[in-house]
Amino acid sequence: MHAARVSRNGQITVPVRLRRDLGVGPGDMIAFHENERGEVVVTKAAPDLVPRPIPRVLRRQQAEQAALDAELELDRIAAEAWQRHRASSRAASGPVRGRVGDRG
Repeated sequence: MHAARVSRNGQITVPVRLRRDLGVGPGDMIAFHENERGEVVVTKAAPDLVPRPIPRVLRRQQAEQAALDAELELDRIAAEAWQRHRASSRAASGPVRGRVGDRG
């Protein structure tokens, strides 16, 4: 049996022998499973359970896309506000007479 103390942050240090038996080292993930008897079993995490870091290039592309989406949304909002302004200005000034471009 192995024992480990839980820190204030909820962390534990896995004993050396158990790390060796599991084949885990710094940066590896371990999984905690509860078996049918209610016991907690510790295993090396399967590769498909390990969260993968997002590559820097992908993070940059996501940030650029988010900035572009925000800019397009602001353009849409500004265009809608301009349309409402023009519509309310036309309604307040009454009907327009003459042709487009006439000044007199």
